[in-house]
Amino acid sequence: MPRRQNPSNIAFVRAREAEYQAMWQACDRATRKDQYRASGVAMRMLILRDALGNLMERRRQQGKQMCGTDIDAMIERHLQREQAQSKQVNSPPALRPRAIIAPIDDPMANENIKMVYSSPVLMPATPILRPNASPAIKRDPETFPLNRPQEPMLEDAEHNATLLTELRTCQADRSMLARQVHALEKEVADMRGMVTVLWNYLHPGLMMMAPQTPESSAAMAEEQQLAMMGHGDI
Repeated sequence: MPRRQNPSNIAFVRAREAEYQAMWQACDRATRKDQYRASGVAMRMLILRDALGNLMERRRQQGKQMCGTDIDAMIERHLQREQAQSKQVNSPPALRPRAIIAPIDDPMANENIKMVYSSPVLMPATPILRPNASPAIKRDPETFPLNRPQEPMLEDAEHNATLLTELRTCQADRSMLARQVHALEKEVADMRGMVTVLWNYLHPGLMMMAPQTPESSAAMAEEQQLAMMGHGDI
């Protein structure tokens, strides 16, 4: 059977843990202040000691059990933690060792660098197979003419499908505009016929003449005005 601990010992352990946590949090709050960050090591020790002293006095006034946690050890732990964090931030990133890649044309790709001669006669080296190196393919330029017809766009590609949709939209807009222009031309022709009918109705003496249009009517009125001005000069 496990040995049963004394209730007083359990209470003391809990009180000691609570005191340790309170002191750690007090130091943590003190390190977040601007005055602490702008100070040196000696001033930081004084700030932490002052914060811990105020905490212990406050706990003593509240009637809490004092367990005698070492204040100097607590300050030393905080300073060591800050020093370790600053080293991690300021240190350059670890460099990975570069892989040694043999040149392609080297017949001794895996030569022994500890030997005197790079190409020993009795120890031929097996070339390293390169999975990324593709064999050279020789093509006849005559079989691939330069002026090849452009391949049609594939509608399954997202970009080409967007262009095709815009093209069809432009074609639909052009057809609609063409119909509107045709309707306007028809309306203008109808208005010209109506103007001719009204002109003949207002000038019955000129009905035997050729149908008048606004342009011909304006020209005729100008000729009549010039004729009247000529009679006035006489």
